Amino acid sequence: MYALGCVLYHLLTGHPPFSGDGLKDQHVHAAPIPPTCHVGHIPAELERLVLKLLAKEPEDRPVDTRMVAEVLRKYAPRPGDAAPSPRLEPDPTRPLRLPDEYNLPAAPATPVAASSSGRRRRGSGFLSRRMFQEVTTEAAAEVESGEPASAVDKLLELLPAARRDWGAFDPGVRTALRVTANGMRVAGRCKEAIALYQALALRAEGKESPDGLADYLEGTLGAAECRIPFGDLLPAAAARAMVLEQMAHVTGPRAEMLTERCREVGIELEELGFGI
Repeated sequence: MYALGCVLYHLLTGHPPFSGDGLKDQHVHAAPIPPTCHVGHIPAELERLVLKLLAKEPEDRPVDTRMVAEVLRKYAPRPGDAAPSPRLEPDPTRPLRLPDEYNLPAAPATPVAASSSGRRRRGSGFLSRRMFQEVTTEAAAEVESGEPASAVDKLLELLPAARRDWGAFDPGVRTALRVTANGMRVAGRCKEAIALYQALALRAEGKESPDGLADYLEGTLGAAECRIPFGDLLPAAAARAMVLEQMAHVTGPRAEMLTERCREVGIELEELGFGI
């Protein structure tokens, strides 16, 4: 309970309950500064809970975690609440705000023996593949129409969970990265787009597939293109030249898309007076 109080104090205030010299002695004898001295708007009930958890005598602390959970649950996000601002990645509030987006299995009646297969186990909540694919398709249609909207934002929220559950190089995750990156770019949300394009440009170890190369080229070009509005033109010109050099190794629709993107970036650079 005491350790939980230390963690909760730090989460609420941004400071540990004790610092400086004689930490061990402080933990044994000193009373912590009330959390509201650091952050004035912490609810009084939460402050009382934290100070009770940090009580010096074990008998003065909560009897069990159920009491703690009852208090914390009052301040937890509820279904339909807005996402945190600024956005968090990963976002710990997402399963509480968007319960319908997760398959939440019932708690087992009896303890489940640990698996010896070495397979990765899911957490208490995991993303539905079918729902994720549906949102990706809706978001792609919005981007194609030139009007990214709610589906793109929804997909952006779901991406951290998808990367956690299925891995950064899962084909569905890579497709969603492309869609959300392009959606942010089209919407003019360039800083968010840069981060997504940079994630898309990450290359897997070992032999690279044509799709992996196309992702790398699209991510590199997209991240550089999104710096143009900030007056940073040289990266876009360099990325465009690199993509054109590598184009022979990409075929099909991805090659056509990259060719068109290079053409658009070239036009934009010329309009800004940058010779290419």
